[in-house]
Amino acid sequence: MPPQNNRQPDVMEGLRALASLGMMAPRQPEPEPNPFGPAGRFAPEESGVWEPGIESLLPTGPIDMAVETILSGIMQDNPKLGIALGLFGPKVAKTVNVSGGRALSRRGYRKGFEKAKTDPMFHDIPFEELSEFMPIGQTRKHILASENIGEYRAAGGRRYFDPTSEISIMGKGPKPLGFTDYTLFELLNRPSALFGSLLPRTVFHEGAHFKQHMRGLAARGKDYRIISGGTMKPKPKYEPGGPFYRKFSPKTQKNMRETKVHQDKFNYLSNPIEIEARLEEIFSFGKKAAKSSRKDLKFLGYSDNQIDKMVKDYGDVRAYWYPPLK
Repeated sequence: MPPQNNRQPDVMEGLRALASLGMMAPRQPEPEPNPFGPAGRFAPEESGVWEPGIESLLPTGPIDMAVETILSGIMQDNPKLGIALGLFGPKVAKTVNVSGGRALSRRGYRKGFEKAKTDPMFHDIPFEELSEFMPIGQTRKHILASENIGEYRAAGGRRYFDPTSEISIMGKGPKPLGFTDYTLFELLNRPSALFGSLLPRTVFHEGAHFKQHMRGLAARGKDYRIISGGTMKPKPKYEPGGPFYRKFSPKTQKNMRETKVHQDKFNYLSNPIEIEARLEEIFSFGKKAAKSSRKDLKFLGYSDNQIDKMVKDYGDVRAYWYPPLK
């Protein structure tokens, strides 16, 4: 990273540009006219209405394509921010980095919210009302780095499911669902969040925990109740550790499995509610999109055939409890 004094002119120029575009002032209730004229780009996966867009600049390399993809996405949510980025680049100011990442992150989560509205299991969850967004690092720290994206909070769930409970009467607490806002730079370092289905999948993953907790509370219990009673019947074919560990000698594998990091990760992933949440991701988004979830299950020792069978069994039970919407 260059010294701070070398970047100061760019930062000040960027901030002046943002101020001239009105980004430092309160957002006006009336929408701004499209700065590129009356033409726009239709975004059916979003609101289903015409929204401002920018034309392709025919990128010549992966970096150009990434930048254009970012600008295109931001332009739909925040035209002023898109103009600032296009004119001055992502280095102009921390404000641009944070605001741009927030816009793209929430756009990804909203895709999950919209998909959930047409899903038999999740259509009755008001995700927008029950979710809050936080800067990266403020979500609960899990054993797996990939889990530091979203979280389901049991206390918030109890407040929502039973407003007359003691925990609800004691006062307002966190919302049931929390999702991480990324910066632009963090999104660039995590392609699955920027270009893939990671953020919408996270919505369904945490939604599965929401439903598991709801079923447990409905049964007058405190624990979560998984949706698919017999889904986890197949026993792992291999020793825990997955394909990566099997590259090493048996002695090395044994030493690796005895480390605390391995044991903590195994204990976390082997929880039935976590297995089922990953089956939900694979079922709803497909095995190709949910590669990381399959990788986690392989770490537990399941083979590809076993995972496919578990997903099918889960889908059958899911369809029984939550039939297709009419």
